[in-house]
Amino acid sequence: MRKMVLSLLVRNEAGITSRISALFTRRGYSMESITGGDTENPGIARLTVVVSGEEHVLEQVKKQLAKIDDVIEQLKDF
Repeated sequence: MRKMVLSLLVRNEAGITSRISALFTRRGYSMESITGGDTENPGIARLTVVVSGEEHVLEQVKKQLAKIDDVIEQLKDF
């Protein structure tokens, strides 16, 4: 099992954190933490998500996050 930290830029709209966490709940993925904050652009927020799982599960997490319309960019995974 491996940990991955994802840094996401998302549209700063009500419910985006809930939609991201619902993805993990629906799929049964293990999310260890999620934090969010504003950026210099008021319409964009940054979310940092820590996920743990097998390599194929972590790849699936990234693919599923990319399908969410409010996710603008996945910046990094560590």
